[in-house]
Amino acid sequence: MWGRNIFKWSEISIKSSAQKLYSKIDERARFAFVSAFVIGFITHCFSFFNLYLNHDGIKNIYGFTDMTSSGRWLLKPACLLSGDACLPVIIGLLSILYLSAACALITEMFKVQNKGFIALISAFIVTFPSVTKTFTYMFTADGYMLSFLLAAAAVFLAKRRRFGFLPASLLVCLSLGIYQASVSVCIILFMLVIAIDILDGEKTKQIYIRISKYISCGVLGCGLYYAALKAIIAIKGVALTNYKGADKLSLDLNSFKNAVVNLIPKNLALILADGQFGFCGKKFLGVSLAALTMIAVVLVLLRANSMKLYKRPLVFLLLPVLFFSLPFMMFCILFISPGAGYYAVMLSSFSIVFAALPIIFDRYLSVSSLITFLHKYLMVALSVLFISHFVIFANFTYVRGAVQTKNTEALMTNIVSELYTIDNFTKKPLIITSRSYDKEGGKGPNYMSERARYIFLGFVKYEASAEDFIYEDLTIYLKLYYGLDCTPMKHAQFTEIKQKCAGKLDDSAADTGRAYDIFEHDGKIIIVLNNYLK
Repeated sequence: MWGRNIFKWSEISIKSSAQKLYSKIDERARFAFVSAFVIGFITHCFSFFNLYLNHDGIKNIYGFTDMTSSGRWLLKPACLLSGDACLPVIIGLLSILYLSAACALITEMFKVQNKGFIALISAFIVTFPSVTKTFTYMFTADGYMLSFLLAAAAVFLAKRRRFGFLPASLLVCLSLGIYQASVSVCIILFMLVIAIDILDGEKTKQIYIRISKYISCGVLGCGLYYAALKAIIAIKGVALTNYKGADKLSLDLNSFKNAVVNLIPKNLALILADGQFGFCGKKFLGVSLAALTMIAVVLVLLRANSMKLYKRPLVFLLLPVLFFSLPFMMFCILFISPGAGYYAVMLSSFSIVFAALPIIFDRYLSVSSLITFLHKYLMVALSVLFISHFVIFANFTYVRGAVQTKNTEALMTNIVSELYTIDNFTKKPLIITSRSYDKEGGKGPNYMSERARYIFLGFVKYEASAEDFIYEDLTIYLKLYYGLDCTPMKHAQFTEIKQKCAGKLDDSAADTGRAYDIFEHDGKIIIVLNNYLK
């Protein structure tokens, strides 16, 4: 009886505490969370119920690689909640929960009132192509989304409390410890907070005090991250790799500028060029993006004029500075590591730029006239257009991944079936390599045709020099799915063998249209991939 009373009391206490906590959360923040979760789940659920293969994912199906040497000393602990294996359903649900919480924080941070605009904010963040690309590397997705949440929480805390920038710097440190590119999420959110303060008519002195606090938060957070990184790599006895420039920290303004200028069109293509997979073309999406930008600029200028900000040049001039520095701040990590490669998964801060539109409209748009009414609904229509495009792009990516995974499975099944026709093949060393010859108009020996990349493994496009990844990946595939030990062979070694096997391994054999050939040489079985498959 006594035990039952204790259990009943504990149950009531937990329920009461949960109700109190729930009641303290603003209704609109709850709506942001729910809308983000529903939209995010619908958009990405295909990836949660399928396991795709790519060059990174196949290495981490049954165990997660420690990423301390890449500067992500907190990534592995951050992913422990989903287990030490790639479990798409668990990882996917956690990822959407983290993103939903971030949407709730952003909604509360900017006091967004209109539920329609809240839904747009949530939709922009959870459907953005950077989220889709992250889910193609499912084994780290929950960690990266937690990093996004910590970045949003850092800005929220720094904005809400007088000395909140101090504990917020710790959150910045933790966010960067999971994924360094999240620093741009912090910066873009801080810039949006400053822009809102300016348009709200805050005093000049107050604005500059807040700017100094936000800068202090970022600098202190990055300093804590770097100190923790140095301590951890010293304790673990590891060295930073050259992956994405992690080992080359420097302050090179000229290289930073050149890198950003080169990356802007490349990453705009992430949003526009893949329009062929939706119901809109690239040109139409480009015009729509320009229209959205103009709509936002016009609204900001109208607000600035109504607040007579032109009479306060020290404040007014901050607006164009913030606007034109956006591209540089989205790629800010290149300032300290100019050689870093920038990929779609690193562009989550871009989603904040899109989400800024409904935030600004909710705060400053009046519907007292027909012009402002049309202004509002044009923005909503274009926003829905982009969100729909993002959803279609996400599902096209996942379906393409499923098809390519099946292609790889079929290819490897054919290879293994042919291996079983060789007498005592399990007792002979197994080697995998590819043909190397310059046939495609000056392309180097590592060149792979699009169809070859499509078939050999996964749906993440390889760089032209990533040939060795293909070998290693298929070696892992043969071991993981068929229990066969296989050794990769580089071109230099293969060239020597090819000269001894005149005819059998001649380059002209690649024109047969076969994806592979299998030969025996010197007691070894050699699987030769056709990089130039048409």
